[in-house]
Amino acid sequence: MKSSPRGDDSANRALSLGALSVRYLLLFMVVLGAASFLPDIDPRTVWSQATAGGEEFVFWHELRFRRLVYASAVGALLGLAGALFQAVLRNPLAEPYILGISGAAALGALLVRVIAPVGVAAGIGWITFGPLVGALLGTGLLLSLARWGGWYDPPSLILAGAVLNAIFGALILLVYSLAPEGKVVSSLFWLMGNIHAQAIVGTPALPATLLALAIGGGIFTAFARPLDLLSLGDEEAQDLGLSPGRVRLIVLVGASLLTGVVVGFAGPIGFIGLVVPHIMRRLHGPMHRRLLPLSMFGGALFLVIADTLARCALDRPLPIGVVTALVGGPFFLFLLGSYRRREGLA
Repeated sequence: MKSSPRGDDSANRALSLGALSVRYLLLFMVVLGAASFLPDIDPRTVWSQATAGGEEFVFWHELRFRRLVYASAVGALLGLAGALFQAVLRNPLAEPYILGISGAAALGALLVRVIAPVGVAAGIGWITFGPLVGALLGTGLLLSLARWGGWYDPPSLILAGAVLNAIFGALILLVYSLAPEGKVVSSLFWLMGNIHAQAIVGTPALPATLLALAIGGGIFTAFARPLDLLSLGDEEAQDLGLSPGRVRLIVLVGASLLTGVVVGFAGPIGFIGLVVPHIMRRLHGPMHRRLLPLSMFGGALFLVIADTLARCALDRPLPIGVVTALVGGPFFLFLLGSYRRREGLA
């Protein structure tokens, strides 16, 4: 049966409105992201630094620009990792922090920080080795538990991740209790999420994070169609010529490595990978050709705004992980309740 011209016009109009809404959303995000830095700008400070000396003025603005870029890159990586975990696990509640992947990466990073000598631990190889290995081991352990217990439904998988998160948290406390006092103090603020100046200046955090974003974003954007097919189910995807097991393994390993890069430098920052992909999916559908770039863009904006709130809410800066947890925790409970009502579990 041929579709009527009127039906074709309606479909084309819907597509045009969808594309237009994406443009307006991106414009709104850019404006909001720029406005989030206005509370931090004191015209008197800018004028005094501009007239006092060129070097101080340039350093001040260079440091602020680096922090903006770093926060955006970290948020983009977390948004991308969350979208990838949700796609391959077909679980709307999946996110590296909730599943315990960030906790495993944090444990690996902390072991390196405590065991390795100070000069050695500051190198990019050691900073990234521990969290990358930890994230991979955490993902492997989670999937092994899910396969062993048949816990592939969203509530059971989240419960398994929460248990692993608690175990990794206990091991982190054990490492802290046995570590030298000096290394405990230096790592404590990192454990709560750290994108402050000390995480950028004199460390490879910014170039390593930007490199991971460029590689990960480029590679996994090309996986948009396989991820769309995977969302149909393994049998349907296999009938369409896809190898579900291979795609799932590649994406899980890649998403775990992206999480490890973030945790190694900025610490475990939770719930961005849950909140941002879910909002973008509700606004613009599940097609990953749009969802992945929008999740990266939305994650960058989310963390920039959270960083602004962390610096301006009180007299002293708050750890960025506190702000994201205060926003993402209630959102996660809302999603969990919605899922249980939809599945008739409540």
